[in-house]
Amino acid sequence: MVSYHASRPARRIGGILWGIQIVVASVASALVWFRSISIAHCAQDGDFELLSRTSVVFAVVAVGLVVAAAVGLLLARKTRWSWVFPAGGIALTLGAAIIAHHVSDVALRFV
Repeated sequence: MVSYHASRPARRIGGILWGIQIVVASVASALVWFRSISIAHCAQDGDFELLSRTSVVFAVVAVGLVVAAAVGLLLARKTRWSWVFPAGGIALTLGAAIIAHHVSDVALRFV
């Protein structure tokens, strides 16, 4: 029988990972936004609308993943697997940041 106290460390780890997810999402959003204001090497021939939309869409996705992880964490707060939601959110945020960085490279004609 699993007692209520057995899931306390898992809840604590879930909360810590959610905090880390907020930091990762904030830093990644800043890096993607800084990419949109970087100096273009495309002689003003880049797709600046795509570049601008990429930073906005990534910020919305990052916030959505943080909220989804918080909801999952709250719904699974009494289980040992509550840490999975913020851990998955961190992985998805990093994956979305890599995609946004690549789209920014395409918009700036680096690729």
